[in-house]
Amino acid sequence: MILLSTAINDSVVSKQIVQDAKSKKILVNAAVNLNYAIFYLSSVVKKGNLKIPSALMENHPHSKGVKEVLNETFPDESDDLLNKMQKHTQQNERRLYRKSKTA
Repeated sequence: MILLSTAINDSVVSKQIVQDAKSKKILVNAAVNLNYAIFYLSSVVKKGNLKIPSALMENHPHSKGVKEVLNETFPDESDDLLNKMQKHTQQNERRLYRKSKTA
């Protein structure tokens, strides 16, 4: 099972991502526009300092398994992953800031 969550402030792009994901049988949540969502974020899986929101609409056929998949997929201690994500984000922010100053 593949889960995709988007948070794009562009409804056209968001809708296209959802359509593409559906055609590939990927479960998708479009956080900016819940009309495009197959599942809604309402419960939380916690692994170390990482909190992963997850849930499906009650009538969805996979509603019982999403939390279990997330629990099995992420290691109990995900702090190393979080540190890498934070470092990557900070590097990208600095790079984007430098680009904006030269534009």
